[in-house]
Amino acid sequence: MRLRSIGLAFLAGIVLATAAHAQDWPKQRQITLVSPYPPGGTNDIVARLFADKLAASIGQSIVVENRAGSAGAIGTKYVSQAAPDGYTLLSSNNGAMIIQPLVNQHATYDPLKDFTPVTQLAGSFLAIGVHKSLPATTVKEFVAALKASPGKYFYGSSGAGSSGAGSFGHFNGEFFKATHGLDATHVPFRGSAAALTDLIRGEVHFMMDPLVLSQVGNDAVRILAVTNPARIASYPDIPTIAESGFPDFNLEGWFGVFGPAGLPKEITDKIAAIAAEFVRDPDVQKKFETAGIVASAKSGKDFADLIASGKKIFSDIQKSAKIVVQQ
Repeated sequence: MRLRSIGLAFLAGIVLATAAHAQDWPKQRQITLVSPYPPGGTNDIVARLFADKLAASIGQSIVVENRAGSAGAIGTKYVSQAAPDGYTLLSSNNGAMIIQPLVNQHATYDPLKDFTPVTQLAGSFLAIGVHKSLPATTVKEFVAALKASPGKYFYGSSGAGSSGAGSFGHFNGEFFKATHGLDATHVPFRGSAAALTDLIRGEVHFMMDPLVLSQVGNDAVRILAVTNPARIASYPDIPTIAESGFPDFNLEGWFGVFGPAGLPKEITDKIAAIAAEFVRDPDVQKKFETAGIVASAKSGKDFADLIASGKKIFSDIQKSAKIVVQQ
């Protein structure tokens, strides 16, 4: 009984210490917000904008650290192993959090069991962009061109390893191919910014990624459609995928903030409240829209439910498209 009493007292001490520590957050030291991708991509844009808002709101310096590699798995795994004290956070998306555990044997983490989902920051849709060498000005012409020349065309996305599996753009590309009987080769890149560079050069022929919208006005890239439910106000001339005749191609991604499992509720509530203000900022909304994403905050159970539903959706895509696990 004495040992049991000592053990209970010890655990109670830990709980009290954690609570006191959470109340002191973020006074003790600088916060690191990890972005598990290279600089310049959409995830990095979201991370840096939110880091500026968070730093201004809490009065503590925040450094955005790009821990890239394995399509986001390296930086994500790093945060899962950090102390749940609020000083190491993760700005990530469904590519690293949901898709990587499906396709990468090194991504040995679960987005709900190994992390604390703090808040969603944005919903992510795609823009379909093709190099000018691909004879298509509409999505229907794009599908016809791929059907007419099976195996001729290449598409780029951020990916991992020799299989290249692991990004939102990759899963969307494979889903689109599978549902329309198309044959095109996936080429993985170390980040979507690198993939976009080769699209502009014509080294790959098409790409499905929000970052494609940055090429509006570039004659080398034709933007055929966006997968948003409605046209984007900043790009009113770009039709939606539904308007283009493909209403079932409507997969939605997201960007959000996570902490390690066990992050105290006091800290998650503070961050979520700041995020709610962040997504209402018209300047943030405009910058997100320009990057092809939509400011949208979900926290707590709502964010966890979104993640859970995404796990099922992308697991089904993996099976139907026969996307292999990276060895």
